[in-house]
Amino acid sequence: MEGLLLKLSPFKKKWLKIIGYQAVFVITLCTYFLLCLFLYLNTLDGFKPKIIRNRNPALMMRPLPKNPYSTLIHFKHGGSGTWQELKDSLDDWITPYAGHGQFQGPSETCSWDSQLDPRKRCHVAVRGWFNLSSEVACTKPEAYGYIRGYPCIAFKINRIYGWQPEPYYNISEIEHHPQMPKQLKHHIKTSWMNQCDIGDTKCAILRMIWISCEGSTPTDVENLGPVSYMPLQGFPGYFYPFLNQQHYLSPVVWIQLTSVYPGVLINIECKIWAKNIQHDSTNPMVGGFKFELMMD
Repeated sequence: MEGLLLKLSPFKKKWLKIIGYQAVFVITLCTYFLLCLFLYLNTLDGFKPKIIRNRNPALMMRPLPKNPYSTLIHFKHGGSGTWQELKDSLDDWITPYAGHGQFQGPSETCSWDSQLDPRKRCHVAVRGWFNLSSEVACTKPEAYGYIRGYPCIAFKINRIYGWQPEPYYNISEIEHHPQMPKQLKHHIKTSWMNQCDIGDTKCAILRMIWISCEGSTPTDVENLGPVSYMPLQGFPGYFYPFLNQQHYLSPVVWIQLTSVYPGVLINIECKIWAKNIQHDSTNPMVGGFKFELMMD
């Protein structure tokens, strides 16, 4: 090797040294990078995120159109209607709740005073979703009401690690809330009067993230008609916090619209309610969801 170097011209020796230096530099740099990456990955928790940027939950909704830039649910009801795409969207969304294949896993039947930990998740009672005594149930055989013009819409809250609601336990606070809809105030007060003791400062059934859906304007309210909620008008607080539990399933609230005025575009705003959920009057997607509905 030494004899070979002596035979090389000064120019070639110079480039050989440069190439050798660059090779050693790159190998050292890659080794340093891989070492830092290894040390960093060893500081990460397999279940807990290192940084949580958004601490304010919002709603997710199905069905949605295939256009990702649209929130319009537009369909024609009836046997020859255009509701099949919406039905398929709901079918796919609720598949994890059917308990088949990869979505199976142990769960517990939780009560109002249950507390979750990283190894425990609450069972979602699918049978409670559907009011079978209604004229048209929100079931797959009924195409979730779309075939008969009684559309059903499913909601759940986006997952935020470690977040748990701060419920409204004080009825006076609810009654004087400046933004909460009157229908929801009446519903909460009726639930409190029927199921809570007068001296109970933290009635268990009020451990809820309440939900309200209504038209954006008085005209929308009139065209929308009454809204039915199933199984409850809210998400029980015992499903939280989400701690990345294995096979975790979020609770679901269904609404059914039974008196939609046909041929009219209706703007609908849904909001979730707890003390630590913020809303923005200029952005209905903060702490809620806004969509449009038109039934032909």
